[in-house]
Amino acid sequence: MTQSTPTPNLLGQETVLAHVRQDLEQSGRAALGPPLRMPTLRGWGLTSCAQAIAAETSARHVFHLSARSELRWQRDLVQLTRQLDLKERHLRRPGDPLLAVRRWLRQHDDWLLILDDVQQLDRIQPLIAPLEQGRILLLLQGPTESPENWPPVRSVAPLNALAS
Repeated sequence: MTQSTPTPNLLGQETVLAHVRQDLEQSGRAALGPPLRMPTLRGWGLTSCAQAIAAETSARHVFHLSARSELRWQRDLVQLTRQLDLKERHLRRPGDPLLAVRRWLRQHDDWLLILDDVQQLDRIQPLIAPLEQGRILLLLQGPTESPENWPPVRSVAPLNALAS
């Protein structure tokens, strides 16, 4: 992963981005969120930080899924099965997309998976828990801890506060 010059809308986030890069290089896992006990509102810049990391990555595949709601999570998983041209894209059972995506991720290692709007780890755990390869970046909403055996959550400052 190469380090680039921060875009103007990420000024002030250089330190947190450096920590995320280091976490991804060392363990393949990183989590970004607001300072503990603070709700996530628009303007925190989590997605902008993730986009900067994605632009710098050497990973061949970059996937961005939203865990905002169960419906959105399932829809994004189904879309990813289509993008990867997995045979399960035609199946109608709810667990099939998750199993298909997880199997693909386990069979490949040159990918970055960005999981956005994570409010509850139990929604994403079935996908990420068994994965040892690849890189995963969580964008946490609210005071959520990172999964067990992961680096600590890296806290961002709200971008609108940095701009003033």
